[in-house]
Amino acid sequence: MRLVLASRKSDLARIQAHQVGQVLSEAFPQLEIIFHFRESLGDKNLTDPLWKMPEKGVFTQDFYEDLMAEKVDLVVHSWKDLPIEQPPGTEIVATLKREDCRDLLLIKKGVRAHSGLKIFSSSPRREHNLQKSLKDLLPFETEFIGFEPIRGNIPTRIDKWLKSDHQGLVLAKAAVDRILTSSQEEFRSAREVVRSGLKASHWMVLPISINPAAAAQGALAIEIKSSRTELKKLLTQINSPSDFEDVMNERRILKSHGGGCHLKIGVTQRTHGFGVLTTVRGVDPQGRGVDCDLFSTNRNIEKSSTRSSWPVDLETPQWDRIPLVVKKPKNCAFWVSRAEAWPVDWDADWNDQIWVAGLKTWKRLAARGVWVAGSSDGLGEITETPLKHWPDGDLDWIKLGHGEGYIQEGVKLLPTYELKLNKWPSGDLNEKTNFYWSSGSTFLEAVRRFPEIRSRRHCCGPGNTYRVISDQLGQEQRPEVFPSYEAWLELTVSK
Repeated sequence: MRLVLASRKSDLARIQAHQVGQVLSEAFPQLEIIFHFRESLGDKNLTDPLWKMPEKGVFTQDFYEDLMAEKVDLVVHSWKDLPIEQPPGTEIVATLKREDCRDLLLIKKGVRAHSGLKIFSSSPRREHNLQKSLKDLLPFETEFIGFEPIRGNIPTRIDKWLKSDHQGLVLAKAAVDRILTSSQEEFRSAREVVRSGLKASHWMVLPISINPAAAAQGALAIEIKSSRTELKKLLTQINSPSDFEDVMNERRILKSHGGGCHLKIGVTQRTHGFGVLTTVRGVDPQGRGVDCDLFSTNRNIEKSSTRSSWPVDLETPQWDRIPLVVKKPKNCAFWVSRAEAWPVDWDADWNDQIWVAGLKTWKRLAARGVWVAGSSDGLGEITETPLKHWPDGDLDWIKLGHGEGYIQEGVKLLPTYELKLNKWPSGDLNEKTNFYWSSGSTFLEAVRRFPEIRSRRHCCGPGNTYRVISDQLGQEQRPEVFPSYEAWLELTVSK
């Protein structure tokens, strides 16, 4: 069987087409894949910013006509480029496993306190959300942040930025990852340009909690003519159902706000083992702010009264963190669970790769002049490189925390402080039946003081606190997972 697979001509589009072709060839060795690359209207007009161009079909109309005429069998798109309304006669039938959908910010090395930061970005969404939140993530002060549009493929944008007087550039991380991990010789030049941009900059992966991505960012859409039922059956076998559903729901949410990639709205849905998280930030066409966090789960969640839930009406424990004298390791990446874990006497070398647990820790370190490369948004620790292929090679991970902290496989623990209990609440925990734990140490101390509560209902976040509690209670009594204390409070505690 022979299939003609089409995409745009840019390096990234061709890389994506080859990814789909490789997956198809591995799943169906008898297939012959023929690639067909061509320019779209959006590729030909690199002068106007995207928001000034026609929203429907700027990257897709030519391919739609080829599909309907059966000149090609399938088209691989960056799903975020597709119009919200699917044109009649074709449909999206599959997607591969989604790449990291977050945005990547590059700031040229040498930039410090600045009167005004100029950043290239092709997205009104990024401009709106980052205008409000970026200052708190930067380890230097700036009076204002200005955004200007930039067009072209990824290497072109990086080249334009490096030759300009602009300090910053925002790109889709998935695009950078795909180029860096491409292996074909024809993409060597693109890889070199991307690596040169990373080496010339300090970079950070912007958190979803404040800057959700464009709907469907990081996902590939495989489009065919609707009447090709046999082809649809074949492509369904390489589809990633959970990613497909996440993306479809993101596009439904965007449509409910007036729809389109030109909107100043970011929406990201993330499916985890414990449930589905949806984050929406921006402003709708009427100028109304959109700021929404949703958590859904298939579990039947029972409500508990405030009187039987903790920590709702009792004060929480107070812990002292006593700093240790520790020499700073070299040539490694740091995982920082909380701001106190970064010793005050360590230099703030912006070339360090520092990953933090959540937004609170990020902001506190940034206020101390520490450059943070990224965050897990409070969803657990990391065991793999957050940016595929570091510019200078892969680095070993070291976790900074207290000596009794949870040791995760693949991450070395370096104690930088001791944990000492200062004050324990005076209330009787035996009266409580519903617990939310934000600290493994607090849980261990609580069950030492009140052994009876081991058999009660325990809830926590998805990180190492979950692992500590699971180790203590055993697999049959694992705690329920919620993405945050606020989500637990909303879903389990009666008002």
